[in-house]
Amino acid sequence: MKPVIIFIAAMLFAVIQSAAQKPDSSAYVSLEKCLQSSSVQFSARSLGGHSGLCIEAKLRNNGSSAINVMVEPGRRLVADSAQYQDIFLVKACYITLLPGKEEKVRLYGFCCESSDWGPGANLEYKAGAMAPPAWVKLAAYINQNNFPDGAIQQAVWVMSNNHDIAGVDCNNREQTIALRQVLCDLTGKEMPWATIQYKEDSSVVFTGVVNRIRGDIQYHVRYNCPITIILTDNYGRLIRTLMEPTIHGIGRYTWTLDLDVSDYPSGDYEVRIYEDGAILLDRRKFGI
Repeated sequence: MKPVIIFIAAMLFAVIQSAAQKPDSSAYVSLEKCLQSSSVQFSARSLGGHSGLCIEAKLRNNGSSAINVMVEPGRRLVADSAQYQDIFLVKACYITLLPGKEEKVRLYGFCCESSDWGPGANLEYKAGAMAPPAWVKLAAYINQNNFPDGAIQQAVWVMSNNHDIAGVDCNNREQTIALRQVLCDLTGKEMPWATIQYKEDSSVVFTGVVNRIRGDIQYHVRYNCPITIILTDNYGRLIRTLMEPTIHGIGRYTWTLDLDVSDYPSGDYEVRIYEDGAILLDRRKFGI
């Protein structure tokens, strides 16, 4: 019994310690206010990447008393050269600066200019400014949750470069839906039914070339009959048959599309599900 009690006590202590270590944001002054009052000097440099903990910032207290500073999620750091990507911060960073002292911290941010060059190590960044309100709301949401870096990057590009929300994938259904829903609310776009993957190329940050689409389609069969699934182009022309006529009993079914589209020309496509070869049960569109 004693080991169980000790284990529970240890877990409670860990929870209490975690809560105690979480900064109280009300005790911190935003970097924005510090810059406006010139109480803090800020400079930053790239660590050689465009996502995650990719920025090292240096903050110096110009005052005669200690100050707690919060580098805000939602700030857009500006690259020293216009050909390189700006970095959008999505996690708060808390620093205590003693009088006249300097501290270095790493900042968690992501590229917000998908067509620009990736920053090399030591590229300098200015403090920039807070991004538009919708961007700041996205950053605040990400700051309160833990998502994979790849999904965060795609989410940032949805806001900054009007990328497709279907590119946001957390490899976890609940997380993906939650993050996509926030993006839909902020942009007014519809929730995508599928996930698109982009071709990767080490010479560029983002190719914009869709090479795969995945998604589930549910349909209901009313009587015993053959079901056919086809892919058409924007003009209704048959591209390929995805499922040959297959006898189904009465009930609800889920069919998964997992299609390599790397050789498909750009355009709009439609998946169509037919009952008895003529009755349209469902249709789902996607673009590449």
